[in-house]
Amino acid sequence: MQITKIKWIDSAKKDLREINTYIKSQSPKFAKIQIQRIFEQVDKLKQFPFIGLVLPEHNDENIRYILFGAYRIIYLLIENEVHIIRVWHNARDFNPEDDL
Repeated sequence: MQITKIKWIDSAKKDLREINTYIKSQSPKFAKIQIQRIFEQVDKLKQFPFIGLVLPEHNDENIRYILFGAYRIIYLLIENEVHIIRVWHNARDFNPEDDL
C-alpha cells in the first residue's frame, strides 16, 4: 500500500498540544524534541503503514497503533491515507468508546 497523505485528526492535534504544554512546563527544549520525535515516528508510516499493531480494544485491521516511549500513536488506514487519531500516554486510562 502506497501512502500519499498523513492527516492529523483534531483529537490528535489536541493531544500534541497537551503533551507540549505539559513537557514545556518542565523543559521547553525537551518539549520541542519530544514533539519532533513523535512526528518522525508518524512519518515512518508513509513507508510502512502496517508496522503498527491492531488496536486490541477495537479489533479492526484498519485501526492500529505504534508505540513511542510512553505514548501510543493510534491511527486509521483509509485507502492511501493514514489518519492519526490520538497520541495517548500509556499512564492514562484508555476507553475506545469515549477516546476514539
